[in-house]
Amino acid sequence: MNKQTTFFRLAILALWIILGSATTALGYSSGITGQAQNGCTCHGGQNNGTTVTVQGITGTEITMAPSESRTFVVVVAHGTQPKAGTNITIKNAGGTNVGTLSAGTGLQLSGGELTHNTKRDITGGEATFTFTWTAPTSTGTYTFRAAGNAVNNDGGTNGDQWNFLNTISITVSGPTVNLTTPNGGEKLCRGGQTNITWAATNISGNIKLELTDDGTNYTQIASVSPTPATYAWTIPGTQALGNTYKIRISDASNASVNDVSDANFSILTTPVITTQPKPDTVCPGSPSSFSVTTDIPSGYTYQWRKNGNNITGATSPTYSIASAQSGDGASYDVVVTGCTTLTSNAVTLIVNSPPSITSQPSDTNVCPSSSATLKATAVGENLTYQWKRNNTNITGLIPEVMFW
Repeated sequence: MNKQTTFFRLAILALWIILGSATTALGYSSGITGQAQNGCTCHGGQNNGTTVTVQGITGTEITMAPSESRTFVVVVAHGTQPKAGTNITIKNAGGTNVGTLSAGTGLQLSGGELTHNTKRDITGGEATFTFTWTAPTSTGTYTFRAAGNAVNNDGGTNGDQWNFLNTISITVSGPTVNLTTPNGGEKLCRGGQTNITWAATNISGNIKLELTDDGTNYTQIASVSPTPATYAWTIPGTQALGNTYKIRISDASNASVNDVSDANFSILTTPVITTQPKPDTVCPGSPSSFSVTTDIPSGYTYQWRKNGNNITGATSPTYSIASAQSGDGASYDVVVTGCTTLTSNAVTLIVNSPPSITSQPSDTNVCPSSSATLKATAVGENLTYQWKRNNTNITGLIPEVMFW
């Protein structure tokens, strides 16, 4: 081999090395894939000065219907860099591309992923990339990832700053509705207003709201758009009172998509007391109780009071004292609460004082055939007396006894 040939080959090799080195030093102005999950590690470093977001999405979860198409706009933002690029993927848990990606402004499809087709200007601190994704026909949860790179446009990789999009979970499912209120236990007022609220996904038409008090027969309240997910319901002033009501919400075009209140709620008005509590008089240690009856016994709340003060735990239609003592003697009433409050009549519990002998009978000596009187005095309520002779009852219930 002559010197001229050797020099020529060495020159070609040197040029190849120079070109290869230059290629690795240049940015991917025409796009690159495989970066959405791992990051643009070939460009500068990850930096919070670059942000990657999706217009119109504030959280990290969205829902779509099978085969639904939706347009997304990825925004790469930076305060000073002039150009931007991105790599976007939507994959299943196994890392396989799912659905159909369609490139829009600033993007191209490559190997099932989206990447920029040229460096895009950052204007007003932002560069936007538009695409459409058509969900698969099968339901499931898929992951939307993106990496964005803000570059200094010097043709190399140094000084560039990239970052990730906060991963977005896309749930592809059929239509669903979920009633949130009233969902059981509420006490609503006839003639008043309450909000019926729900969560709904992939409902194409209206939703229907219905009322039942027996779980079998339903009366329609309204047919409304699924958004906003609330309806101000004015309860008719003639609505029957009761505590077995439920709401059913359903897809107006598909009754099988529905949800019902988890438990009963009440529709009430001002309480009506049909039986007032009654006063009581007892001896110490005896039981005592007070009761009230209302038009809807289990539809209201109750609070018993003693001398106008709430009794802790006394919240049923009946209040009982197992063993009354002198300190229990007082005035008792109950406050019944429905749409308004109603207080029962106040009644008195009298706890009689225990009897006490204040004057004992005394020994008496008399002659045969003469009369003798034994006497005792006592204090207490409703006293009765029983004298005994040699431990045998003597007829008569009087405070004194005469012998002759």
